[in-house]
Amino acid sequence: MILDLKDRLLNHRALTPPLEGIGFQYGCNSKVLAPWVNYWANDYNFTEREAYLNQYPHFKTNIQGLDIHFIWIKPQVPDDVTVVPLLLLHGRPGSVREFYDVIPLLSSQYKEYKFAFELIVPSLPGFGFSD
Repeated sequence: MILDLKDRLLNHRALTPPLEGIGFQYGCNSKVLAPWVNYWANDYNFTEREAYLNQYPHFKTNIQGLDIHFIWIKPQVPDDVTVVPLLLLHGRPGSVREFYDVIPLLSSQYKEYKFAFELIVPSLPGFGFSD
């Protein structure tokens, strides 16, 4: 799939030069787009990004006919620690990626507290891997 994407990026039609003095009034400016296409085709590290996105366990479930993607983090805690479920919902537009920096902070159990969060982070319908 990545090879197909790179092939498509490298073998596109020639970009139409933008009108002089025009920014983005008529869509994406081809002078700005060309370096991005080159970066994605030649320099972007897809394997590194894939590993980053897969650092948390991903699941899918069917709710009322829709396949809903979600990340589910269950804390490993002793029996005397209360586990509190916490649902994290992203906005529109958005994705579960917005929570990647806060997940470790919320899913860790701190000594001074006798509770830990169990995190459920769904991709809203129409976003990410959800229907």
